[in-house]
Amino acid sequence: MELWTGLYLVSFLNMACCLPESSYTVHLIKDSFENAQNYCKPGSFLTNIPNEKEMDKILKTIWDMNNKTTTSFWIGLKKDKGICVEKYLPLKGFYWTVDNSTQSDAKTWKTQPASTCANVRCGLLSVEYSDSGAKSNGFVDAGCKQKYPFICKRNVKLVCPRPEILATHDMIEPSNDPYTRQIVCPSGARFNLTCSKDLIWTLVGDKNVDISQLCMECKKGYRRDASGNCVDVNKCDESKPCQQPCLNTEGSYKCLCSDNEDGICNGS
Repeated sequence: MELWTGLYLVSFLNMACCLPESSYTVHLIKDSFENAQNYCKPGSFLTNIPNEKEMDKILKTIWDMNNKTTTSFWIGLKKDKGICVEKYLPLKGFYWTVDNSTQSDAKTWKTQPASTCANVRCGLLSVEYSDSGAKSNGFVDAGCKQKYPFICKRNVKLVCPRPEILATHDMIEPSNDPYTRQIVCPSGARFNLTCSKDLIWTLVGDKNVDISQLCMECKKGYRRDASGNCVDVNKCDESKPCQQPCLNTEGSYKCLCSDNEDGICNGS
């Protein structure tokens, strides 16, 4: 079996120019800037917003959360202690934590950030809602220990290692999405996987399933359900094995006969 270890570079065609909306995740739980940063790692980071195109994708992701009460989100924008706010710079002395860039082509500040050199400040995206979508009000600065919801963005330089699936199988790898795979087993069963923020492949719908077992045969009388678990097959309903009433049991069945003392037909 071919083993892939460590972290993998995404091909050029899957880089930031082609980043889908699904590469952003909005987390409504409130936390400090530092904790939000740590939560996004290792497969993501607090999002940057380098241009209006990426802003539009983020706003769509926020809108799709169907939550119109949250209007401020931590993004990966920060000003260090000892650096002064510069009102003539695009990011006013702040920088994107992912790459230390100080540029953004997006419409930026809602209000002028607090004029300080002495304090660390962090950046929020301010939004408002209409009947048709979410709209950006620009960036707002705040104390980094304050707690707000936050937005993570996939790190396009990192993807999950190749999933290790035991037994024969086919794997479908979408050319435009490095974060999903479909496993096709000899039985015809299909399972969709997603690459988690922790760079681990998980089954869509049940992240706790051992994906390595998805195509392994279950013991006699069992088969895998949509969640990849081996479940009992109801032989009575499926194959109608009895001429008499049928009782399904774990992994098997019994035919019931009223004329026998124990109610079980001979040979069942």
